[in-house]
Amino acid sequence: MVGFNITSIKLAVGALALLVTATTAQAQQNLQEAAQNPIADLISLPLQNNTNFNVGRSDNTQNVLDIQPVIPLHLNADWNLVTRWIMPVIDQPPFFSGRDLDLLETVAGPGIGQTQFGLGDFTPEIFFSPVKPIQLGPATSMVWGVGPAFQLPTATNNVLGTGKWSAGPGIVTFISDESLHLTYGFVVNNLWSFAGDQDRANVNAMTLQWFANYNMAHGWYLTTSPLITANWEADSKNVWTVPLGGGFGRIFRIGGQPINANIAAYYNVVTPELTGPSWQLRSEFTFLFPTEGHAPPKDEEGRPLKLPLEHPPAVWNGFYIGGNVGSAWPQADVNTVTRNALVSGLPSNVPGESTRLGTGSVPLQANGFIGGGQVGYDDQFAGAWVIGLAADIQGLADADTSALRARAVGLGSGTPGIGVITSSEGLDWLGTVRGRLGFLVAPTFLAYATGGLAYGEVNSSTKIAEAFGSPSALIAQGTSFGSSSDTRVGWTVGGGIAWKFASHWTADGQYLYYDLGNTSYNLSPLKIANGATVVEDLSQSTANFTGQIARLGINYHFN
Repeated sequence: MVGFNITSIKLAVGALALLVTATTAQAQQNLQEAAQNPIADLISLPLQNNTNFNVGRSDNTQNVLDIQPVIPLHLNADWNLVTRWIMPVIDQPPFFSGRDLDLLETVAGPGIGQTQFGLGDFTPEIFFSPVKPIQLGPATSMVWGVGPAFQLPTATNNVLGTGKWSAGPGIVTFISDESLHLTYGFVVNNLWSFAGDQDRANVNAMTLQWFANYNMAHGWYLTTSPLITANWEADSKNVWTVPLGGGFGRIFRIGGQPINANIAAYYNVVTPELTGPSWQLRSEFTFLFPTEGHAPPKDEEGRPLKLPLEHPPAVWNGFYIGGNVGSAWPQADVNTVTRNALVSGLPSNVPGESTRLGTGSVPLQANGFIGGGQVGYDDQFAGAWVIGLAADIQGLADADTSALRARAVGLGSGTPGIGVITSSEGLDWLGTVRGRLGFLVAPTFLAYATGGLAYGEVNSSTKIAEAFGSPSALIAQGTSFGSSSDTRVGWTVGGGIAWKFASHWTADGQYLYYDLGNTSYNLSPLKIANGATVVEDLSQSTANFTGQIARLGINYHFN
């Protein structure tokens, strides 16, 4: 009898092991398929890095890191709303090198040959997708989605974005053929600009990404997903980018966290002559946040059953402390106004021209390192909602910049003159006190909006230099200078995502826009003289301080 019981137990354990193995394999297959579906009912955080080689007429390398969280929402039993938020972080070298770059720097100045690093334009995409797939065959099904795509001019440098507000339609399809172990489909949109900087080119651009995956055992798969683009505003040699290539990937776990990682290479068989790269290396690391078993139970028509909401465990309560590092992109427009205070003995056009030469705006853009610490308190309520308060302070490095504005007058008639306004701005440190409101899209994954008070130490300076006459017959010249350093108080707004990867630890990715207001300062009198003072001008500069921050943080929670 004992032997029979042992045998029965062995048979039961063996059957249970087979059942667990089959269930695990099916769950792995479901997760693998969902990870490859752009509109799956699956929360994910893809970090896609694109390294583009030989951009434009150069041997330079561009790098674009796309941070693109995907968050699905259940509208009702028949429809899902899938959102994808794409924020590019760009390291952009010049498109020219060698003699071509030397010629451009001679015409446009040395700044055109500098590498720019910062944020690109923010692109949210929204897809309405039916819950129930379309059955194309016994083992083949298709899901689809349509919706709008937008592009916001959030670039921290003109080189990194379009300067335009754009929008357009998007379509996505995903087909799964279980008998062939294949998934394939496409995502396409076309954007048109409707507002923004009038001095920038209009946007009329298409993006088409088709993809195919061959799934193998143990989470491995072969993949291709070339990104085809068309700029309809460009001339015929700069419209298309058409890559071909592929790679491989695998879905695995780090601890209990599912991860989808892949790497692929693409050669551009067609590329824009002026700005396009010759080939690309793409690597992607995606955090997956599936529901239990991935797929919810379904009714007789194949639609997910609406189940009572299970509140996630309350792990987001209490105080926390941590540190952060990232990049900051301070911006300022320094506007200088000059007026005559004393006029005597100069040709009649000089006083008026001196005020025009000493009046103007100098736009400034900087980028630097930011790092510091933060403390905060969170309270989880109503199940999946989190409200909190946070305070932080950071120091900045390499966050100063300067630029000049030059203008010549009187070249056709009257006395010729030239004026140069040189302005600078800087941000030494920055702190915020903010509230935040977030929603737990998964028990360990918090998406939140934040805003509140910002304060920081800013500085600005302006120098005006003017000269009238010619190098061989100088009539008058003069300079003026002023500066300001001040602690300013303003506001900030932004958002972020937080991941609780251990019981007391979270990782946080955050974006903030800040505005520290304006500061004005007087310059020393601008005395345009040749011997005795003949014109004295008074000038005042006003600088407004805004900027953007992107940073990563690690926090320890005392709950």
